[in-house]
Amino acid sequence: MAKKGINWNFLLIIFVGLILGWFYWFQYRPAQARRKCYSIAVDSARNLFIQTSNDKNVGQEYAKQGVFYQKDYDHFYQSCLNLKGIR
Repeated sequence: MAKKGINWNFLLIIFVGLILGWFYWFQYRPAQARRKCYSIAVDSARNLFIQTSNDKNVGQEYAKQGVFYQKDYDHFYQSCLNLKGIR
């Protein structure tokens, strides 16, 4: 005769799966999206800085040094996060 009751192994697997799913959705996925959005925003802000500078050579030199407008960076960063569903 089969023993009736709670299958604790099954419940443990479900619980661990839920914890791992929660960690992925609320910790890992947003961190990866922010890392990618940072890279995209910096590159886009630098390219826009070069395009809008009066002297392209000077703009490229400044962009190589990491110069860009913070407002442009913020715009690209927020747009990227919105596309990835973070904000």
